[in-house]
Amino acid sequence: PKGEWTNAGDGTVVKMAEANGVKGSFEEQRERKGASKISSFAGETMKVNNRTYYKDKVTAAFKVTNFRVEKAALSVKRTFSGEMGEMTLKPAKVKDIPPRDFGINLDHELTWEFELDAGETREFKVECTRWFAM
Repeated sequence: PKGEWTNAGDGTVVKMAEANGVKGSFEEQRERKGASKISSFAGETMKVNNRTYYKDKVTAAFKVTNFRVEKAALSVKRTFSGEMGEMTLKPAKVKDIPPRDFGINLDHELTWEFELDAGETREFKVECTRWFAM
């Protein structure tokens, strides 16, 4: 980033969009069980304060590539809502945070810390189950 510097040997945080030589992508997909119309939805539902919610599985895919000629130490942080499921890479830190949607889904801040060798790409997935308003 412009106007910032770090002493030799020290670490710094740079947003992936601003990092030179390291590229990351994130994609999230919902697996809706049932038809698109509320009246014909086949999955699990619940009612809270006169509002109907349906439960759905969410799969998030991360891909990080180091284009630099040297090793890069990375810390990838992402917040997820819902009940956490399978993960292909265990996070270094998991922090529960206050829910944003009036307590329907629990929120979790996950942080993965790892190193990528020069030219290395790492992909990992996270699954969770989340309630969505109909």
